[in-house]
Amino acid sequence: MAGCLQAITILQDTASSTCIQIWKDSYANFPPASDDSISGASYIVTGSAIKSQKSGASLSGFTTCIAGGDILVPRVCGASGVTRLAVCLQVNRT
Repeated sequence: MAGCLQAITILQDTASSTCIQIWKDSYANFPPASDDSISGASYIVTGSAIKSQKSGASLSGFTTCIAGGDILVPRVCGASGVTRLAVCLQVNRT
């Protein structure tokens, strides 16, 4: 399904400053590498909270459009004390 990313939400079981990037790649080119980040050099950070969300203007600079068949992989750059983590992507079909 092709679409455009509207929001990224991180939910975790404990308050922690967790850092995540989302990498995008095709099945043929899998696995993704750092240059496949949809956020470039930016990260999604929870800021010592239990949840965080980026949407709208805060996604400025992100590659927000995805093609059908794209594989999205969350990459945890850092987390302390977190045992469960969910990364939720809201995508509007185009």
